[in-house]
Amino acid sequence: MVAQPSIKILSLISILLFLSGCEGFRAYKWVENNTLYSSRAPSVEIRVSQHLQEGTFDSTETIEEDSIGSHLLWIEKKNYLFWDTEGKQQLIIKISNLNERRFQMHDLDFSSNSNFITHGQKIMADWSFDTAVFVRAMPQQSFLVKIFGRNFGTQTQLILLYLERIDSSWDKPNLVLSSEQKTFLEDFNKRAEESFTIHPYSGIKPPEQRNKVIVSKQ
Repeated sequence: MVAQPSIKILSLISILLFLSGCEGFRAYKWVENNTLYSSRAPSVEIRVSQHLQEGTFDSTETIEEDSIGSHLLWIEKKNYLFWDTEGKQQLIIKISNLNERRFQMHDLDFSSNSNFITHGQKIMADWSFDTAVFVRAMPQQSFLVKIFGRNFGTQTQLILLYLERIDSSWDKPNLVLSSEQKTFLEDFNKRAEESFTIHPYSGIKPPEQRNKVIVSKQ
């Protein structure tokens, strides 16, 4: 009978340690001061250029079939949109997490898409990103798009899309760039790469943890 309080205390400590572990395992994602923070999956900070201001955000959970259509996979997708005041430039950040350990994200291979004007790789913060440039033709407005993509592990994919409005001269199949378009493309690539910087997550506390008030007995 004497040992019973000790058992209760040990049980309480175990529960607290378990809850603390769950809190540490949780993935926090938020935008603050034009920076997207992601504590894990992936563990990054993306600082967006100040002329591209925070716009909309959406989060969805989708059920998708795998490549052979034999399994349904649960994928959590988060999209963050930044744009300039004139609506001519945009940066879209897409984070997808596959919640099924038996499967993994497809490897990115932009070299196999004939619709891409250019493709290559870019090293940022010691991470290698696959890149490509393509035209997104829409009924009322077309955009030149540069994509930066990378898988973090087997379950997480990060995609960044930088867009600029362009005229209809780019909306051609098998486009052959004029000298003027080549010059524009060089400047466009520079603006795309300057639209954000990416770094490993610094460990800054998310807002909900900073706002917690600890009350202690005196």
